[in-house]
Amino acid sequence: MNKDWLTCNLEDYINLIDYRGRTPKKTESGIRLITAKNVKLGFLQQKPEEFIASDNYEEWMRRGIPNYGDVIFTTEAPLGNVAQIDTHEKLAFAQRIIVMQPEVDKISQNFLKYMFLSPNLRKELFNKATGATVQGIKSSLLKKIEITFPKTIEEQNQIVEILDKAFESIEQVKINIEKNIQNTKELFQSRLNEIFSQKGDGWEEKELIEISKIMYGYTAKSKDIGNTKYLRITDIQDNSVDWINVPFCELENEEFKKYELKCGDIVFARTGATTGKSYLIKERAVKAVFASYLIRVQLNEEYLLPEFLNLFFQTSYYWNEINLGISGSAQGGFNAKKLGALKISYPINEKEQQDIIEEMTVFNHKTKQLEKKYQQKLKNLEELKKSILQKAFSGELIP
Repeated sequence: MNKDWLTCNLEDYINLIDYRGRTPKKTESGIRLITAKNVKLGFLQQKPEEFIASDNYEEWMRRGIPNYGDVIFTTEAPLGNVAQIDTHEKLAFAQRIIVMQPEVDKISQNFLKYMFLSPNLRKELFNKATGATVQGIKSSLLKKIEITFPKTIEEQNQIVEILDKAFESIEQVKINIEKNIQNTKELFQSRLNEIFSQKGDGWEEKELIEISKIMYGYTAKSKDIGNTKYLRITDIQDNSVDWINVPFCELENEEFKKYELKCGDIVFARTGATTGKSYLIKERAVKAVFASYLIRVQLNEEYLLPEFLNLFFQTSYYWNEINLGISGSAQGGFNAKKLGALKISYPINEKEQQDIIEEMTVFNHKTKQLEKKYQQKLKNLEELKKSILQKAFSGELIP
């Protein structure tokens, strides 16, 4: 650490306005309310947009009024997200947020933001955190956290300028990589849509109900021990199922026959945030049934392969129909009747179906590999940012 840097407790030169312990009454319009959901790691997010009444502002903000450039810190759920106020409009703050106002002749606001993004300080924050399920930090502990910074604002501003330029360049590279990821996904989607838009010679178009048996799942309480695995929506992650961690249920043999999952069955999430997500049972390694918030599609069309139908459940047409048809509850949903009414085009020739399945399997593998490489590049950029911050707050960026 540079010997010309000053070390002190956080509270020595920083005023902390703590909005915890209070829940505001929200309105449809008025003063924008910033909650922990809006505070990300390094920036403020516009959504979700929530408000309090304008005439309630002074009363609600009696603990302190924030200023442009002040640093915002989330104390829990999540712990440690930090951003700066980037607008001159009036803002209200909800619980789980602390606004930090440094003495500007001692600590620059911009420097303070980067300080709370630095690896060493974040490590210290999480070391002092409490809570088994949701981690948080007590105000008394936060105030006593030790911070180290250059004595002069000029040196702090030099460091900020270097970090701003470096992070701006990194952000532009990230934007380009994210565009490449999106382009990769669109290539696969474009080819898939092209295939299922065919309705020429040798192809048929039928409603899903004409070619399959569609039914809702079994209602039961999941258990740690039972005679049958009980597949739920939450057990389907990244197009796979870890059957070891799928819970059990108890049911009689007749019920099992009705709800039994077989190879080639496709289960479909009919409600909540995952509505429309499907999963093809590729192999039946265990005795299993499916839960009530799933719909099973079981083909009875002799000439249609389940793998081909599963491709249909990835098309833009399918997802557009899902999004248009969601209704029925606060969470949304898509029922069996709507699912059965969906029209699918497919070649009668099984060999043609198999050729398409193989083509899209290879295509999907290549796009996933490419996407994985891009995701690794994004991770590398995040590591680069941490490395630069580490140098900045170790006094290594400026001679």
